Amino acid sequence: MSIRDSRLIVNTVINLARLQQVLAEVGLQFSGDVSFEMPADVVYSDLYAPRLFFFRALLKKK
Repeated sequence: MSIRDSRLIVNTVINLARLQQVLAEVGLQFSGDVSFEMPADVVYSDLYAPRLFFFRALLKKK
């Protein structure tokens, strides 16, 4: 089954707190279990200060 067939949304964000707020506002939720712990191999960029961290989320409608 593809992501399109399952009607899921893949989102890459840099502000996890803002993502949580927006999800509540637009009626979306995480597709499964969520961990908000930052892994040792987190993807980041030093292009701007402060360092930007990138998170991916699989989302679905409530």
